[in-house]
Amino acid sequence: FPNYLGDWGFHTLGGTEFFFLRGAYSIDRDHRTIGIDWWSQEEVSIEAFMEARTLYRERRPRIVITNTCPESISPAFLEPRNAHRIHVTRTGWMLDELFNIHQPELWVFGHYHKSRSIIERNTRFVCLDELETMDVE
Repeated sequence: FPNYLGDWGFHTLGGTEFFFLRGAYSIDRDHRTIGIDWWSQEEVSIEAFMEARTLYRERRPRIVITNTCPESISPAFLEPRNAHRIHVTRTGWMLDELFNIHQPELWVFGHYHKSRSIIERNTRFVCLDELETMDVE
């Protein structure tokens, strides 16, 4: 796919460098079809994460872009009536690991499909709604 960056790494777009890590756990996977709208490799492997974590620790990015957010941040993006429905996932744990190593200035994700932002430990977390865009300077 021409716009696929890979599983993880650094990329520069419009002169802005960012760290990225793909993937998230689908809580609705029981209602999806394998190979059509769900893939068994939707989360990166532990081995790939270990390599990504090393690079993240070395480079300490200013901007992070992921599919979802660290697990510890998830409650802020859930409706209060659903706050008890947090799923412990490999990706959520991985992103918490990265956030504990280094807090970037900006972390952008879209997994919850709502337009909202919060600040946690000096990091601005921005959740984008479906098809929403954001300019980063």
